[in-house]
Amino acid sequence: MNTKLEKTISSLSVYIIAAAIAVFAFAMYFVMPRPSDIDELGLYNPVYMQLHYGHMTYPAYGGGYFHGMFVHPPVRYLEIAEMMRLGLSLPYAEGLSVFLLTLGIIVSTVRARLDILTKMALLGGYFAALVWTEVEDIATKSGAYGLRPDLELALVWFLGLVLLQDAMRRDWNLVLIFIGSAALSYASILHYYGIVAFTGIAYYLIKARLDLPRTRFWHVAVVTSAGCLAILLPYFIGFVLPNLRDILSMAHIVQSVGGWETPFVRHFNQYDFWLTQGRLNGIQGLYYLLYPFLYLKIPLFIFGASVMIARKELRGLGLSALPLPVLVFAYSHGKSGDYYLPELMLAFSAVFLLVGFSLRFIISKLLPDRIDVASFFPGANLRYFSAWLSFI
Repeated sequence: MNTKLEKTISSLSVYIIAAAIAVFAFAMYFVMPRPSDIDELGLYNPVYMQLHYGHMTYPAYGGGYFHGMFVHPPVRYLEIAEMMRLGLSLPYAEGLSVFLLTLGIIVSTVRARLDILTKMALLGGYFAALVWTEVEDIATKSGAYGLRPDLELALVWFLGLVLLQDAMRRDWNLVLIFIGSAALSYASILHYYGIVAFTGIAYYLIKARLDLPRTRFWHVAVVTSAGCLAILLPYFIGFVLPNLRDILSMAHIVQSVGGWETPFVRHFNQYDFWLTQGRLNGIQGLYYLLYPFLYLKIPLFIFGASVMIARKELRGLGLSALPLPVLVFAYSHGKSGDYYLPELMLAFSAVFLLVGFSLRFIISKLLPDRIDVASFFPGANLRYFSAWLSFI
């Protein structure tokens, strides 16, 4: 096939997948009816208090938090309250920020200086994780795509990873470094288990120190620090310091359940749950992609990060992604199914990377006049997308 035509078809494949994900996200966040669970009902209370009294408290929780909101950090709930103040109803206020983050991921991945198949794997992995959790939430009548901060955390984390990797591959683009560092830092303040997300910047600082002249390294270091401090400093001064005792008390209540082995047991119990529920209509194909790892109890984030680290163009992304899922795996006692979104994104992206590059290798050996395997993917993705829409 003509090289120019091949590149055009491959690029078109990425745009088709990106458009399908955008349509899916719009339908999921703004059109689909969502189930209401106890969190969706209870967590509206701090939003209501902020909206009507100008001070976020959570009197409906347990014994009642009449002086503040400490069950989760208040960031997500402040966002929703302010959007409702501007005139949005609750479902649209819940969906707007995550939809914009979805578009940010799509645009950042499509424009990134990565191989066509790598872009498709990242988009497909992110898309697959969303489908997996949405179908599971419908089946269990819970809601990741509501008031809880878990989805927004996973999205802004993934966005930050893509931006930082692209920044490095663009000869350390300072604008992308600032936005990527700020995004990872924002993931750190949306929920307590996200606190280590910003430490993913360490890889890029070390890499810049090793690869760049001293002056350029300091430019990168200053911009990276500025991106982090722009988010973390107001959060620390405005929320953490004044409420440290209540935050530590809440953390102790959650983390005191069970022993040191509890996080590992709960993690693999979730894998067992997926093994029994994974054949749900709408995710059968995805279930079989993850089955070997779930059955053998191989942590999904280890598999996903390992595949990315093995590929040079994604090595930084794979390493900088590790702190968040490692903390969830080894430390979090109170994790729920939505905490696993980051490692699902890594695992599905890794599967699609292996499949895509394996097919490219086989085709290059079998067909002298090679056709890039990327040109075959849009139809398959659209067929899967159509099947999912028929489920909902």
